[in-house]
Amino acid sequence: MIAVVDYQVGNTGNVIRAFDRLGEDARLLSSPEELNGEFSLAVLPGVGAYGPASERLSTSGWGSRLTEWAKSGGALLGICLGMQLLCEKGLENGSFSGLGLIPGDVTLLGASKIPHMGWNSVEWTGTPEGFIPGISSGTYFYFVHSYA
Repeated sequence: MIAVVDYQVGNTGNVIRAFDRLGEDARLLSSPEELNGEFSLAVLPGVGAYGPASERLSTSGWGSRLTEWAKSGGALLGICLGMQLLCEKGLENGSFSGLGLIPGDVTLLGASKIPHMGWNSVEWTGTPEGFIPGISSGTYFYFVHSYA
């Protein structure tokens, strides 16, 4: 079963519908205490600015629970802002702490056009072995954002 984290910052309804459409059993969790061994994956969605989302993770208790979950071997997927929150910190309108599960900072893109939208290949550099199993360097991903 898949756990979708509801920390009041994200498009949780769309994420649940996407998993339903794929035939996956997903449940929306409103409390960190609900995340337990019955789940094979925790999903952290997110839409909006890094700072308020970071603060919400901290005050809701989700930040510490997700860190504990991931460090004990639990699978964790961040979507959009949720992926950015897995990094050490974000520099959007200030400096805000992330979960520190992925080394690095989230900074404003230096692209000529922002927001950056489109398909781009991603080259892994200095990533831990097995960071994203089965996805090789050079794989294409779709981007819609101003920070990475």
